[in-house]
Amino acid sequence: MEFAVLIYCRSPPSLLTLLEIRKHAPEVFSKLEVYIDCGVRRGTDIIKALCLGAKAVGMGRPFLYSLTYGQEGVEHFIESTFFSHKLKWMSLY
Repeated sequence: MEFAVLIYCRSPPSLLTLLEIRKHAPEVFSKLEVYIDCGVRRGTDIIKALCLGAKAVGMGRPFLYSLTYGQEGVEHFIESTFFSHKLKWMSLY
């Protein structure tokens, strides 16, 4: 018999929590709007969260850090995060 134990020193990642909600209590998504506001670093994380049922995904800290380099830093962050691996914005509605 094989088993695994996940141990977190802090709270679990938001995408993992969202996945657990989807697995064990999917009725939550029909009763509440679920928003993710931490642990998102890449554009693919946004797509995953939306596909798992989140209504919106916040990305405050990475934008704040990129603002250190001014407008060019923010533009670079957007291009490298959302358009890396040829990932283009798509309509998810």
